[in-house]
Amino acid sequence: MELVLEGHLSIEAALEAGVRPVHRIWAVRPGDRRFRRLRALAREADVLIDEVEAERIDEAASGRSHGGIVAIVGPRRAVSVHQLLAGVGETPLVVMLDGIEDPFNHGQAVRALYAAGVDGLVVRRDWESAVATVTRASAGATELMPTATAATAHEAAEACRASGMRIVVADAATDAVPLDEADLRGGVFVLVGGERRGVTRSFVDQADVRLRIAYGRDHAPDLGAASAAAVIGFAALRQRRGRVDLEDAAPGQAIGVGRGRKRTGHAAPDALSNRQAEDEIEPGDGHEQPVPNGERAELTADGGAADHRQTADGKPEDGE
Repeated sequence: MELVLEGHLSIEAALEAGVRPVHRIWAVRPGDRRFRRLRALAREADVLIDEVEAERIDEAASGRSHGGIVAIVGPRRAVSVHQLLAGVGETPLVVMLDGIEDPFNHGQAVRALYAAGVDGLVVRRDWESAVATVTRASAGATELMPTATAATAHEAAEACRASGMRIVVADAATDAVPLDEADLRGGVFVLVGGERRGVTRSFVDQADVRLRIAYGRDHAPDLGAASAAAVIGFAALRQRRGRVDLEDAAPGQAIGVGRGRKRTGHAAPDALSNRQAEDEIEPGDGHEQPVPNGERAELTADGGAADHRQTADGKPEDGE
């Protein structure tokens, strides 16, 4: 199966990450100064850059903001949760994005998590059918982020729990721990639910830590998954860099950890890249791609949902 990546940031990320084969690169102006780093990465990977007419780029691309360059690539190599955990250290921060249906929203969420230094990502679908949109929306972060696929959130959580990690989920209940008091140091698995489906009550009930994102206004619209992921990711980054004092507690002993296990924390690495976004896409510019299996692509966080589910930040949905 051949896929197309669009824009030099997406292609640079694919070459740098090495998680999928890059067969060839087409560019209208291969010598463009913007492509200096891309040319170096392509030489290192022994991938040729062919000069082609603009019409050929337009035919291969799904949208209009490709910047005159595309790459023909193969599918991403599959990674299990166990394989992911084997490569992210002893006390990782792993986030699962579950139920996000729109490729742009998924890309934006991964972009935030990558910038926050999250060690690994778990998803339930591979997003290969929308890889051009996802990589452009994330400025290439979806290629660079270590990522595993799991059939269910429960499956991913059990694998992480077996490795000694605590399980964290957003929950709007009044007895949930405010985000600024929850301990996100040490080995932690965080589940962020999607805009429509949210998180199942059964998962909330079995989590070690239930946290809530406090809003600055009453009756504020619920945060979407990308925003919730960004808030949680950077709160964790601040803790794991040692810039907050959770009552001098050891990891796993802060307020609200409850069933959590004691862990020895470590400072998370700096965000690996501050990638520029000069050629990123915006919602509605023609880049959205069909989502398979009859799923409906949504750019907003509203819409009805079952009573036992919650939105990305843990608030119950009211069907509006």
